[in-house]
Amino acid sequence: AGRRLTKRQTESTMEGFLREGSSLSFINYHAVAPHDPRLQKPSEKPTDEAHFPSSTHYDTGLLTFIMCSDVPALQVEDRLTHEWIMPETFTEPKKTLFVIVGRKFALLSDEGEQLEATLHRVALPYDTPRQTMLFFQDLPA
Repeated sequence: AGRRLTKRQTESTMEGFLREGSSLSFINYHAVAPHDPRLQKPSEKPTDEAHFPSSTHYDTGLLTFIMCSDVPALQVEDRLTHEWIMPETFTEPKKTLFVIVGRKFALLSDEGEQLEATLHRVALPYDTPRQTMLFFQDLPA
């Protein structure tokens, strides 16, 4: 039979794992006008209504926790329809946490029960600032 860890050993192991493989980010997106020079070389073409300060991507780590902002801008791709969904429009600002599955989590999940990485982006309306908080959980180096 395998040896069981004590509660303290388990807490110590988890604390080290979370501390070494994680980071917390506060992002302040500044308001940008439609013809702002910073939009001349965007990685994703702006629309008439919005620009993409965080272009379409998958997170590379395990999980990303995103605090719902009072300025809806997070977009997540629906895997079936390939349409963009704005989950912040269905929730109460600053009281909801979104969990984004990263590429490493998808690689570590069992076949048949595999979770796919979440394709997402930020589509921010022009002349609108946005603040958000993210917690990135990854594997310790």
